[in-house]
Parts: sequence; C-alpha cells; structure tokens
Amino acid sequence: MHINELLDLNPRYAATYKDHEIINFLLDPSHSSKEKNRELIKFARFLIDTDQQTNLALETIFGVICKHARETLFKQALGKTACDGGLYTNTYTEWAVIKDVESKMTESRKLEWVNFSNNPGYQKYYAPGTHNHTIFKEEMTFLATVLGLQIEEGCDFHKAITFTKKSSDKLLALGFGFDKNYIQVIKREIYKDNFVSFFARSQMDKETNQIHIKSLPDEMLDEIQNQREIIRVKP
Repeated sequence: MHINELLDLNPRYAATYKDHEIINFLLDPSHSSKEKNRELIKFARFLIDTDQQTNLALETIFGVICKHARETLFKQALGKTACDGGLYTNTYTEWAVIKDVESKMTESRKLEWVNFSNNPGYQKYYAPGTHNHTIFKEEMTFLATVLGLQIEEGCDFHKAITFTKKSSDKLLALGFGFDKNYIQVIKREIYKDNFVSFFARSQMDKETNQIHIKSLPDEMLDEIQNQREIIRVKP
C-alpha cells in the first residue's frame, strides 16, 4: 500500500497528504506498536499545525488502513480447512463478516469486533432468523484458531468478539483498531486547553470519547502531554 493509492481515491487532498507517509508507516509490520503510536501523534500534530480538520480525509485514510488489515488477516486463512470441512475462500460467510467488521479498543487495551447490527455480512448470514445464526460462535472461533487468534471466554458473539491481549496486539500490528475517532481523540487531548473552540463542531459521542482516551497506551498519553506543553496554540 502506497500513499499514492490514497491520493488516487481523493485527489483533492493530494497537497495535504502528498509528503505524509502515515498509511505506509502504519501498515509496515517492521514497526512496533510504540513506533506507530508515536507516528500517530506526529500525524495529529500535522493535522493541527496545518489546520486540517476534514473528517472525509480521515475517513479515507483510516478506511484504507482498515480495508488492508481485514484483507491481510483473512488471506492467512485462504486454502486452509474451514469449519465445514471445505477450504476457506473469499466466498465464505466468515469473510462476508470480516470484510466490513468494525473494531474498537476496550479500556483494558483489548480489541473487540463490534456493531454487528450494522455489518452487512452478519445481517445476511448470521442475524437472528438466518440459517447460520446458531453456528456463528462455532465458525468464528474455528476461524480465529486457524488465524492464530484467541478470543476471551464468555463473549456474547452476537454483540461483540473480544480478543485476548496477545491476539489484540497481533491485530493492532495489522492495522485493526485505527479509525478517525482514534486520531480525533489524540488531537483533542493534545489541544485539550482549547477544546471548546477547536472541537466545537465535533459530533463524537462523549462516552465513546472517554473510552477511546482510556484505551490509549501509557506511552502515548505521556507523549501527548509533552506535545501539549510545546504546541503552538492557534487563536
């Protein structure tokens, strides 16, 4: 994935993001999660310093990252034995769910797949009343094992699938968990003193915002505090 692929999708943002390699950096498996978090903070500073507050641009950037993460994950299962005894392909219902799955971080820094009520694949194949509804947990658990992932005990699979800390770290390394809200929270925290004027038009739910803040790792919160002290506050 190269930044030019993003610019092809939204040429109007080319001048803003031409020299910024945030997508490439976040998708590079050679970088640690700490390095990626530092890059996210730099990106937040970039958005503030250049007065870039466009949600559409953020949706595009993190949309590309999420799409790549989902495809990379499921590609590891292709050709391997599936729960029904066949071989995983892109026609499997599990992929129909994963290709649009929504991720979020819990306060304990574990990644969850959530909001299945708005997931087209889940609604088509696994929602109440569908043929596969009762085997959703079985099929997703089997797939997780194939992918080397572990799911927390006691999950209500039809509400949220929570991964263990180790598996969450693996998914984060692929690019899961990054979205426009994540970067907006970082911006908000860096610009905390000017929250009212800078984020007056933000539509982010306050409760969700607090959960995102608590999900940020300690080293990121420390760096955000450093940035707070040195940032050039715009009037």
